[in-house]
Amino acid sequence: MKYGADDEVLVKVAAHELQVVSGGPGPDPAQWSRLLQPFERGAGVQGVSGSGLGLALVSALARRWEAQLVPLWDEASFSVRLVFPAGGAEASSPPADPLGHAPHLTLPRRTGS
Repeated sequence: MKYGADDEVLVKVAAHELQVVSGGPGPDPAQWSRLLQPFERGAGVQGVSGSGLGLALVSALARRWEAQLVPLWDEASFSVRLVFPAGGAEASSPPADPLGHAPHLTLPRRTGS
């Protein structure tokens, strides 16, 4: 979420799911599958440091963990969800929030290189 428009990145955790949300439009949806390959970078980011390994690493880990990597675009933000297979009856869910909110953690955006 290096290229988001906001100063914050939101991390949401739920049973069998991890979602990272960043403000801004995210990558071009037509380029998504290409960006999952090592050393591929999005258009217009040549002036930003990076090697094009972030999404490739997440994609490889998702395959290793048999999880689905799901990009989500909306008007105000871009997010990526990792959806893990259910672990069966022995898997436990986090306690429910009485207000219906999913547990989450807001991290400040890293500045500099």
